[in-house]
Amino acid sequence: MSKWSTGTFECCKEPGGSFLCVKTCCCPCFTIGDINEAIDGPGGWAGGCLGDCILTWCCDLYCLCPLYQGLEVAKKANFEESVLRAIVCSCCCCGCYTCQQAREVSIKNIGKGGPGQQEMS
Repeated sequence: MSKWSTGTFECCKEPGGSFLCVKTCCCPCFTIGDINEAIDGPGGWAGGCLGDCILTWCCDLYCLCPLYQGLEVAKKANFEESVLRAIVCSCCCCGCYTCQQAREVSIKNIGKGGPGQQEMS
């Protein structure tokens, strides 16, 4: 069984490097939007970005988007993420978990014809 390609706290690791870390720290909604678009989440990039902003600013539920996306990224990368780990990571180290998801999307080419996509015949 496969697992995450990079660790949760390897925030500056490639792909993405320090730019991804700074982007996620300063404007997490942009990274959330990128991930949401890659996993075909509700509303694409805008849905992820706006959904994160609304949940964070209006409801103080900053961990919901990373929680959902962590489970979806794992599914599309063909491994299982435990719900407990997803809850802990999204609530306690949300930015690091979001960076990990973005790196996984990039490494596994999710949303770009990678394992999460099927070819039409």
